[in-house]
Amino acid sequence: MITLLPSLVFSRIARKKSRLAIVVFLLASLFRINFTYAVDVTPKAYSLPLHPVVIPPGDGHPLDRLLAPYFVKHTVILPPALDDMRFARRTSLDVLGIPPTPGQLDAFLADRHPDRRARWIDRLLADQENFAAHWMTFWSDHLRIGSEVNIGTFDGNNTDAPKAWLKARLDENMPLDRFAREMISGEFFDQFALSVAPKGDFLSEVERAEMQMAVMVSQVFLGIQMKCASCHDSFIDRWKLQDAWGLAVALGNEPVEMQRCQTPTGEVAQPSFPLKELGDIDAQADVAQRRLRVAELLTTQDNGLFPRTLVNRVWARLFGRGIIEPLDEMMEHAPWNADLLDWLAEQLVTHQYDLKQLLRLIMTSEVYQLPGVARAESLKSEGYVFSGPEVRWLSAEQFIDSLRVLSQPIAANASPLRLPERSWQQSGSRLMTMLGRPTRDVVVSTRVQEPTPLLALELINGSEFEELAKRGAEAQVEIAERPDAIAEHIYRVLLSRSPTAEEQAVAAMALRSPATLESVTDFIWATAMLPEYQLMP
Repeated sequence: MITLLPSLVFSRIARKKSRLAIVVFLLASLFRINFTYAVDVTPKAYSLPLHPVVIPPGDGHPLDRLLAPYFVKHTVILPPALDDMRFARRTSLDVLGIPPTPGQLDAFLADRHPDRRARWIDRLLADQENFAAHWMTFWSDHLRIGSEVNIGTFDGNNTDAPKAWLKARLDENMPLDRFAREMISGEFFDQFALSVAPKGDFLSEVERAEMQMAVMVSQVFLGIQMKCASCHDSFIDRWKLQDAWGLAVALGNEPVEMQRCQTPTGEVAQPSFPLKELGDIDAQADVAQRRLRVAELLTTQDNGLFPRTLVNRVWARLFGRGIIEPLDEMMEHAPWNADLLDWLAEQLVTHQYDLKQLLRLIMTSEVYQLPGVARAESLKSEGYVFSGPEVRWLSAEQFIDSLRVLSQPIAANASPLRLPERSWQQSGSRLMTMLGRPTRDVVVSTRVQEPTPLLALELINGSEFEELAKRGAEAQVEIAERPDAIAEHIYRVLLSRSPTAEEQAVAAMALRSPATLESVTDFIWATAMLPEYQLMP
């Protein structure tokens, strides 16, 4: 990944600047020529405060009322909502990372309360153990926790403490503003930084811990990219060398001389916050005070970019793409609906940055409950028209943990399932990698959503997938030998529905009577190959 970054960066530059300028810059960098270069990057004006949004009057969910004029303007005709079984599966995977058990599904289908979908979502959100286990993956991707990279600048052996810190905060559903403040200004910061860049192990000044933390904090909580600016003034956005180094020294323990492309500039960096209109950082303050000031400026009520960024990330997780895309260029692109973004951000602030409350607000809307649509080709916000959630691939963790459900004894009632182990607790594997789990040597905001030939080979021949299917089969054979009963249970766990008559006929031929460990293993494998299993509806 690291070796690919230069080519990726310069491919982006090439779309905006002449190739000749790039060649000159590369040669100058190669021979350590320190020169002044001018890049015409005119930043778009950006208003930090949230603007007030008035919800149109009428009945129904406020989010749906807010988007109704948008759909009229873009002549979007909305289809009927998902059926109950697909709704139950989507919501359970989104909130808990695992499908509902047959008992939970039966209880939901039997509920005749007018607000039964909202009541179902409330039950999911109340399952704190599985909730925290699922959202460990989201935050671990963003905060680089649990890296598999054990060479170069990143030490994967130092990630156990950050993992325990994160799990404890998710277990208590810590408000997101307090979560960010504690990460930046709490006692744990230095230990967290060690997991990002161990002392004495960085290859250049930009790889030092405080710079890595500055890049991570600005990207995760503000949706801005400081990685390029840590080396030189960015070619593609507003961020300058002083912005990145200013935040780095505000978080660091010592004065640092700025470097441009690994060449000392002779200028000592002064502590600053990227959004300078929010306030200054006292250069004479000690490190604890500087970090506290960074946390204050990040989470101040005047900084609307902070809640907008969080809302945008959660929306992207639930809908397959953000209200602003790319997710890490929040100030450079317009949202496809500015009122929606600011209203959700204001709701997040009003409800004390409660992630569960934000999830409930979005998921109880009719818009969230629409059937999935094909993924948009463009990643940019401009020109995109929203018409519902995009069809998403299961994450590596969702894919594997859903199969693990089959191997567990499941109560007939609606009690929550407790898996003895979830994928976030494991180091990566070949199957996880092929399914898209990143190495986390950089911040990962969005995982790759495309299947690959290597993934197909792993699913066909991989021993880990075979073992997961076999464990599930062992549990099914113990429950019943009848093919119809086994097929019913596998379908209800993996697909959240019963098999059709035609599917039962196929299952009877595939499973044979009595069913054997081999035949059930093959049947589970075949079911997991279905797009219906691998995709979020």
